[in-house]
Amino acid sequence: MVSPVNLIGLFLSVTCQPAATLHIGLWEPMPRGAEQAARMLCAGFQGRYPDWRVAVMRQPLADAYGLVMRWCKSAKSWRPDVVVVPDLWLPEMAGELEPLPPPTQSRLRTLAHSSLQARVTVGSGICAVPWWMEPRVLFYSTKALRDTNWQPISWDQVLETLGPVREKRRIWGLGVPGSGLELCQLFAEILWALGGDLVTSAGELDLLAGRCEEALDLLVRADRQGLTQPELLTWTQPELEELFADGKLAALVAPMGFEDVLAAGNYTDYAVAPLPGRPVFASMVAECFVIFRGGPRTPAAQAFVDYVLSAEGQARIAEAGGMPLDAGLAQRVARTPARKIALLGMKNVRGLPATQWQVASPAIERAAYLAISGRKTTPRALEEAQALLPATLTQ
Repeated sequence: MVSPVNLIGLFLSVTCQPAATLHIGLWEPMPRGAEQAARMLCAGFQGRYPDWRVAVMRQPLADAYGLVMRWCKSAKSWRPDVVVVPDLWLPEMAGELEPLPPPTQSRLRTLAHSSLQARVTVGSGICAVPWWMEPRVLFYSTKALRDTNWQPISWDQVLETLGPVREKRRIWGLGVPGSGLELCQLFAEILWALGGDLVTSAGELDLLAGRCEEALDLLVRADRQGLTQPELLTWTQPELEELFADGKLAALVAPMGFEDVLAAGNYTDYAVAPLPGRPVFASMVAECFVIFRGGPRTPAAQAFVDYVLSAEGQARIAEAGGMPLDAGLAQRVARTPARKIALLGMKNVRGLPATQWQVASPAIERAAYLAISGRKTTPRALEEAQALLPATLTQ
């Protein structure tokens, strides 16, 4: 295998053979498994195509969105041939993305369920290859619940179970992030379980329609009854994950890769359940490889995404602990509880509305703050949050 040292930071030698060097943009930090998968994919591609070298450019994750949008606005400036972006960004990038070649699109359609295909389709064609996917699942403490096969089908059942646990043991109940995209995701997951949605049939983001009030009421009730961590609004998702790993939290929704963190810390008193709601669904943000339009190395970039979808590329993703698109391979390599549970929902992939996540997240955060702090009733909190949304926003 080619050493990662030979794959990263090769810009000093790029000028020697610029046409034979493929530039790939990654972000740091990355999940450990994603980091390993990226190295293995780059090494495998370079092994298959020895005439092309791979140069990996890394930038801080905190700068990713702004930098990608600048690349989209300035096609004449330098930008990587291939870059990793979440599926949420694809509609904003559509005008600068190279459509995948028809054979590549066909291959992806044979591997990915239609619900996932929809997440990477802009206009009439697929423009991205999902490669790192971590569906969110419900982690729970088997020591606290005295149960190894808990399968709640509703969020009301979650709260009913956590009530006695909170009363009898020195452990907090459901971890609820007080801000950020993770709060928005959890709100959406509760909403989907109730049969609602953030987006109406007309494509409008509407926090006053459907079951939004019921979803927010559930979070308020959980806080009022002491079924969450104390001072809910002050906690972030990483802090809650650390709390769970310390055995101080009974239940937490987290990406399946959180299982690796628990294993590294030798924490074994946990089990995993699907997110409440029927039918079972996979809630996630898919990390994708995309190709910028009009680049000088487009054929090499297309060969790279083809390699990611190849049997060898899928096997390397699986070896790194990721979830390959190949369903048969995914079933064979899913040996851990979280990965087995995550697979159950892959025929029904759900995600935040792609063109609206940036306004949905702060609006939901505002509604949660107003309602949970007691400053507003749930209906009034949602009305104020709705007022933050652009009146003409559509999907």
